[in-house]
Amino acid sequence: MVVSHPIQYWAPLLRLLAESEGIRLKCVFLTNFTVQGQFDPGFGVQVKWDVPLLEGYEHEFIGGRQVAECGKLDRQRVSDLNRIVSREYTDVLLLHGFHTPTAVLAIAMARARGIPVMLRTDTQRGVVKRAKGLRGTVKELLVRRVVRAGDAMLSVGTLNAKYYSSLGVPDSKIFRVPYAVENGRFALSDSESKAACEELQASLSLDAGHPVILFAGKFQKRKRASDLYAAFKLLKQNHPSINPYLLYVGDGEGRSELEAAVRADGTNRVVFAGFQNQTALPKFLKLSSVFVLPSDAEPWGLAVNEAMSASKAVIVSDEVGCAPDLVQNNVNGTVFPVGDIDALAESLATVLANESTWTRMGQSSAEIISDWTYDADIVGIRAAIAAVSRPGTRP
Repeated sequence: MVVSHPIQYWAPLLRLLAESEGIRLKCVFLTNFTVQGQFDPGFGVQVKWDVPLLEGYEHEFIGGRQVAECGKLDRQRVSDLNRIVSREYTDVLLLHGFHTPTAVLAIAMARARGIPVMLRTDTQRGVVKRAKGLRGTVKELLVRRVVRAGDAMLSVGTLNAKYYSSLGVPDSKIFRVPYAVENGRFALSDSESKAACEELQASLSLDAGHPVILFAGKFQKRKRASDLYAAFKLLKQNHPSINPYLLYVGDGEGRSELEAAVRADGTNRVVFAGFQNQTALPKFLKLSSVFVLPSDAEPWGLAVNEAMSASKAVIVSDEVGCAPDLVQNNVNGTVFPVGDIDALAESLATVLANESTWTRMGQSSAEIISDWTYDADIVGIRAAIAAVSRPGTRP
């Protein structure tokens, strides 16, 4: 498996795959910045994840080590790929992402040497920014050519599968390998939840008995954190009896501007908790009543998986990739048109109408997300391996 860098969401899956009967996994990374810790431009702070990223599976770093060089080719990386993508070393090649020169070279090597190729990405049509004119046409043709080189496409969800189909991939080559998180880590027991919420309420100076609206992520423009603030003000104006808190977890380029707007408006009950590492997130989720992701052009939104695993109601825009699979209107939350502040405010009013509503929706979230697991990923990956490894399936 070739992956850009160690990813907190992938590590548990890689451990399970390495333990899967009949599979010997070797994971090849192109950079190690998440292990060493480095400035994350999206969060705007130094980031080093506090969960194990490399334990429990065989791995290797190849070529350049800097994030800026992650997808680029250098002499060492070409040499490493030449060794790894060989019939003596690799039976099946799996790449997460296939839009970099490194990925394209690995695919070309595998094709030339008769090694089956499996491809996975979270891309969907809604996030593909196609250039105009000839440049866009050429890029689309190149992507189609790369995809056709894959013997199996691993689909993270409905919109991702449709993207593969739009590139001419037949259904027989698409295998369901759903996007998942470590569900159990976010499903705290009742006693753990109570203790975590009381401790966090005290540290954030939140009064008990009020609903909490949670945003957790990078303060990038496309995450539209300011849309949630605008909807929060409208909610307070139109439904004063709800009287919630708005809790922002995360950091990034847009945070200072949003904080300045909150101060200028004199809006109370808005709290900025800053960047929180992986082990701290479950208690923030447990404290919340509803999780909101108002992004545009969001390929998936694994934070929604985390919130649902914590039994929370969720509100997402219609440009969040997981919406068709995970969010059912008035069952476990709502889907609103991206950028529609009025609709977002009314979604908040619907979910926060009373505690029984957001509790019921949260329970539905837990039921829905129970099928989106690493175990389901293993089933899909094994099915794909079996399909591409059958004698006579290669040209």
